[in-house]
Amino acid sequence: MRALVVGASGFIGGHLIERLVDEGADVRAFVRDESDTSQLAALDVQRHVGDLEDAGSVTAAVRG
Repeated sequence: MRALVVGASGFIGGHLIERLVDEGADVRAFVRDESDTSQLAALDVQRHVGDLEDAGSVTAAVRG
């Protein structure tokens, strides 16, 4: 399974990513540039920096 988690640096998004990784999912974390992503560092996830208001960054995040 592949998953894109928006708000990945937040409380719910962070816990969702942990669960998805535990279940073997290929996870891409969508975060803002200024977000604290330290809790994602230990997880096998691909981080994508962007903003939902920027169509280009959303397109890039879902590519592939």
